[in-house]
Amino acid sequence: MLQPLHVSLDLDSTLVYAIQNEPFDMPFDFETACSPALSQSFRVKKRPGVDAFFAWLAKHGNGIEVSVFTASVAEYADMVVSNLDPQRLVIDRVLSRSSCSPSPIKGCLTKDLRNLGSDLRRTVLVDNDIQVFHRQPDNGIHVSDFLGGNEEDTELLRVCGVLESLLYVADVREVLRSQFSLQIQVREYLHAMIDAFPGHTEDPTKMQDTDDASLCRVWWLTLHTGVRSSVSWCRGVWSLKPVAEARWFFRCLSCRTRRQHVPLSEFCA
Repeated sequence: MLQPLHVSLDLDSTLVYAIQNEPFDMPFDFETACSPALSQSFRVKKRPGVDAFFAWLAKHGNGIEVSVFTASVAEYADMVVSNLDPQRLVIDRVLSRSSCSPSPIKGCLTKDLRNLGSDLRRTVLVDNDIQVFHRQPDNGIHVSDFLGGNEEDTELLRVCGVLESLLYVADVREVLRSQFSLQIQVREYLHAMIDAFPGHTEDPTKMQDTDDASLCRVWWLTLHTGVRSSVSWCRGVWSLKPVAEARWFFRCLSCRTRRQHVPLSEFCA
């Protein structure tokens, strides 16, 4: 008899988008309260379809068990989960930053699914950050970043379809490997990041303002590897030079729109 399918869900930019200490120029669904561990509150926008997604998970309660696995601190994660699933009808447990592992990318965290204690043959991680899959890429469902906009977003509906196909599969890794080939994507992304930031001994959020070339490389990498950089990782870098960030962003966006291939050297000029 098959064990229940264990579905582990990321929070930020996967199920929700949260903003702190910044104006939120769009409607938000709830706000987390301050606490001794959280000196600031967060305004949180739910990804379109998240309520229907949770209803779908609840309907398959006998065949699916659900956890949240996030790199956020436990206090924040608990507050968000209590708003998404107030009666805990869906989410069985929450793993937070303390359960994460060091990533090959300095300053980042990854998720080792062995910390869930479930059978990896019947375990799936749904996450927007490609590098967190590097320990078990064949257990991953990679979703696009949710950044608070795009009311037409249908990623969670797509995830439902994938999970439906895995309900009665003895080893989900075979199906996911064939369908998504995340092992290749993760390897290419990690290699590209390491090449783009030689040495990479500093936390990106502490890079010096003068490191313009490295900041440009984030955008160049996004354009030419076909894989998004970690949103949370890049946000720390962007905050260093907001004016330059805007210039590089629109330059990159323009090149993407024109489908031009732009040499890295031009971005670092």
